[in-house]
Amino acid sequence: MLKVSASPHITGNMTTQKIMLLVIIALLPIAEKLVKEGGAFVCSGIIDERLADVESALSESLFSIEKITHNGGWSSVLCKLVENS
Repeated sequence: MLKVSASPHITGNMTTQKIMLLVIIALLPIAEKLVKEGGAFVCSGIIDERLADVESALSESLFSIEKITHNGGWSSVLCKLVENS
């Protein structure tokens, strides 16, 4: 489990670039076990420039891409579980 703590004595800038991408990719093995066969898994909040990374990870999973939607520089991917082992 990831533990995060904050200190009131540390200030600065923080970026969350790629966090959604990393979360989506990390969730794929778990989603494969939780989604019923033929069920849907929606990945959203993907910045268009990183969509290829999500598509690549999905191609190595048990999900098939059914539809990709783009809106204002962001994408979502509708996937279907093709085989649940």
